[in-house]
Amino acid sequence: MDDKVHWTDDDYFKSTQGNVKLLTGEVDTGYFPATAFCWMSIACPIVSILTLPADAVVDVVALPHDYYAAQRQ
Repeated sequence: MDDKVHWTDDDYFKSTQGNVKLLTGEVDTGYFPATAFCWMSIACPIVSILTLPADAVVDVVALPHDYYAAQRQ
């Protein structure tokens, strides 16, 4: 088993990671039905790409909260 941590395994930038997982089709993370529906519709990938900057801004604002939540675990 590989002990290397993947960039999606950490506790930060969760909504940005959700968009990227939805767009890349990572089905091993529990997003399979949503990913399949997303790719069947034309609007979903476009909306996910358009909301990615806003999600990144929200994730940056939430960094202190995410940091303290990760430290409590």
